[in-house]
Amino acid sequence: MSNLDKLAKMFTERENPNHPGIVVGEVLSASPLRIKYGNDVILEQRHLSVSYSLLNGISGEYEDDNGITIETKTVTVKHQLQPGDKVMMFPDKELKRWYVFDKVVSL
Repeated sequence: MSNLDKLAKMFTERENPNHPGIVVGEVLSASPLRIKYGNDVILEQRHLSVSYSLLNGISGEYEDDNGITIETKTVTVKHQLQPGDKVMMFPDKELKRWYVFDKVVSL
């Protein structure tokens, strides 16, 4: 490898640090929220931003056709995090704030 190639590699590594992207964590505690990432990292609530729907649920309306009339009904589905749940998350560039955006389930 030439010196120029080595220099280019050094600049690339400096400007493009390894970033984990989307990862799976495990909920250790729901209140206060604590999530384990990898073997050693425990993320405390102060490091986490959680999607609104995971905290408050999702509401929506649907039409119920019972054969005689059509009624509009509202349904709210709550997704409360529990210890042992797996969640998808990703960090900011500095790995200081982690964004939790959904639960993960195995099929």
